[in-house]
Amino acid sequence: MLMRRMSQTAVPPLEEILDFYKKKDILAFEDEVRVMAERIRMAPTEIDPSKIQIYASQLMVWPLIETYYLWQKSLDKQLAGEELAKLDELGMKQSALIVSDDSRKLMQNLNVDGNFRIRFLNPYQYSRDEFISIVLSVMCGPLEKHVRRTRMGNTKILHDAQMGGTVYIAGDDLKNPKVAYQNTGSTTLRTPAYSFLQRSFVCIDRKSQPFLFMDNVEGGCPYFRRLDHWRGMDEDSQNQVYPNRIQEAFFGLAAAMNMASQLGLAYVVPRDFELVELARLLGVRERRVFLKDSEWKIGLKSETPYTGVYTHSLYRGNGNHDGHQLRHPIMDIFPYSDPEQMIAQIKRLEAEIVTENWDRRTKATPKTFERLKMMSALNDIIQAYPLMPKYIQDSSLTATTNALRVVGPLIEYSTLNNSSQTMPRI
Repeated sequence: MLMRRMSQTAVPPLEEILDFYKKKDILAFEDEVRVMAERIRMAPTEIDPSKIQIYASQLMVWPLIETYYLWQKSLDKQLAGEELAKLDELGMKQSALIVSDDSRKLMQNLNVDGNFRIRFLNPYQYSRDEFISIVLSVMCGPLEKHVRRTRMGNTKILHDAQMGGTVYIAGDDLKNPKVAYQNTGSTTLRTPAYSFLQRSFVCIDRKSQPFLFMDNVEGGCPYFRRLDHWRGMDEDSQNQVYPNRIQEAFFGLAAAMNMASQLGLAYVVPRDFELVELARLLGVRERRVFLKDSEWKIGLKSETPYTGVYTHSLYRGNGNHDGHQLRHPIMDIFPYSDPEQMIAQIKRLEAEIVTENWDRRTKATPKTFERLKMMSALNDIIQAYPLMPKYIQDSSLTATTNALRVVGPLIEYSTLNNSSQTMPRI
């Protein structure tokens, strides 16, 4: 009787869902589930287009953001040799990014409002049948097999979303018709229910911090696994047979960053094949995320096949949590989401640097060099940031130049014998 009720269209109370799966010993992180389920329930379905524009704009300067994070880290701990080398690599990645065809395509479509609709598929605001029809609109072979062989397969998809274990985001192009794709081995065309669908999991890292793990981004055809496929190439990446939709890969990542921020999560891990490829283009650093012998995902335990929900990337590798999947690219949520916040931070850094060093003659105060590098990196972000107001750019440049004028001679004097430190370029 209880099993039948859990599979019905009506949404049972959260407590009933939790009790049901606890008895089956497939519920993980119950306390976190209770917190996240409430945040999920309150989250609006429609995602503000301006938020997508903000996070997509950040992606256009992400190598500079990574540079900022590294100099911020240097305030507490001296950068290692590989991190100093990473700074040079990030500069080259930013230079390549700004002239790439991908960035031009994104800039052409950066005005999302009225052109592209992005929704959080809130499981509390969709009927069971409608929710399932969207998230299973396009199924690869492993997903189809999982749903078929998992007891209450469809119901578990909905329940895990209600518990906050899985987060679904769908994007729809409002100006152009959806592309019908031909699957491998098929002679028929199929039009998906979306332009893109992103599936993420709320996970717990090795420091007991919740974050958003992007398990999959679906472009409408199961063979999508490279950025070239989003650029319109066929499965073998030999010929362009479909429209170039690379901006949607950026939109999917931007939507995940916005959702993580809204749910109070500190960072995003982009893990699907093309997302890892995109992360490398952006210079995203890898760090160790998971403990080897622990639960990772909140909600339904899903490491064992056909037990919980389908996972594409989360447990890729062997079943013992060994190997490369303990380390992932990590994108920390950038704390300055609008130009006013950025210039406010520039002004704070300027005031700290100038005030502490104004009357010094031969030596700057400790960590002045690192803060000046932070300030320079943030100024670079402001100068390169898409659609940044000119007055913000001018104000940032003036503040950074002023700080450099005050402490430049002090740093030059105190680092004559330290060739590893170079002055910021303005």
